[in-house]
Amino acid sequence: MIFILIAVLLTALAVLILWWPLKRARRIAGTSADAFNKLLGESGVRELEEEVSRGDLDAAELARAQIDFQESLDPSRSVVSPDEQAYPVRAEPFGVTALALVCAATLAFWHFGNWRSGIFGVREASHHSLILAIDHFGTHLRKHPNDAAGWRIYARAEIVLGHYAEAAAAYQKLLHLRGGSNDLAVLADYGETLVLEHPSHMDSEEDRIFNQVLRAQPDNSKALWYGGLLALAVEHDIPRAIHRFRRLLEDGPLPPAFAAIVRERIKVLGGRLPVTWEPKELRIRVGWARVNHRKPTLPAILYVYVKADEPHAPPIWVRRLAVARLPVTVVLDPSDAMRETAGFESNVTYEIGARLAPRSSPSMSRQDVQGTFILVGRALRRDPLIRVGLEPSPPAPGR
Repeated sequence: MIFILIAVLLTALAVLILWWPLKRARRIAGTSADAFNKLLGESGVRELEEEVSRGDLDAAELARAQIDFQESLDPSRSVVSPDEQAYPVRAEPFGVTALALVCAATLAFWHFGNWRSGIFGVREASHHSLILAIDHFGTHLRKHPNDAAGWRIYARAEIVLGHYAEAAAAYQKLLHLRGGSNDLAVLADYGETLVLEHPSHMDSEEDRIFNQVLRAQPDNSKALWYGGLLALAVEHDIPRAIHRFRRLLEDGPLPPAFAAIVRERIKVLGGRLPVTWEPKELRIRVGWARVNHRKPTLPAILYVYVKADEPHAPPIWVRRLAVARLPVTVVLDPSDAMRETAGFESNVTYEIGARLAPRSSPSMSRQDVQGTFILVGRALRRDPLIRVGLEPSPPAPGR
């Protein structure tokens, strides 16, 4: 919007510059200055003739006035005043300046304005802006070729535009900066870009990349998906592809549309789908793990949760409540869900935990007590009463 305002102001300035010389030209609508002076002189002569006919003026004086009038119409003489002759006004420089301002306003609006969003739509305008940004970023990387973070951003932007060859070259540069293929996340991104560049011609290089990633990170979701596709296209190993697709479903929740695609591939290949279900409720009995240890003052806030038994996995269900005594039985159900999930897997291990926080802080503190219980998913079907014992948090290392 600011560029439209600038363009309007420049155009208004151009109009003012043109108006000034036009004003100084002393134009009268329908005639020129010389024609106007001629009419004025003829009117004066007629008045003199009338005075001669009345006897108020001598005929010699009339003749002298007619000579003066004819001399004033000499085309070699100027009809402008002495001041205007000393400071002549030419309209051409003002016109050139005004035209230059109008052109500058038009170019500024063309280059910086948001006219594309009005004509082509917001998406096309954003696409054009992204292309300009990538061009500027490419110039930055040519001057700073060791900017690892810059190469990653540049590669992702090229993928958005569908320029997979340029993205692959950027990831190659990034792998070189990171010391080869030790950065598994970058290596997986590089392999994905190679697949997207030629989706109908997968080769052994891409298969080698994802096998390397899976050896180091067996639960890498990107490597499991592309590794399953490559197991079919390159290795022609159907059992391995089924295993990787099943592992992809079991290791974590997927977007519903993508999960449906993975399940369909497993069924087409003749594999068994992972058994999933969502229990109506989980009953958790929270008490003290030992009698002879320091107990926090009650009432306090109790957090009870269930999550996949993996480091830093987010809770699936969680409930927060105030308790005045322990032990207490807490019931978790789907209304306590923290994220969308396809359900619980039979052969996945889950952690059921509880934390008592006297200060009601979401983050862990030294005064908190906690406890966990680990069990496999199929055990949740038996509707057991899960017991969790609370005990003081272990001291941090070095304390």
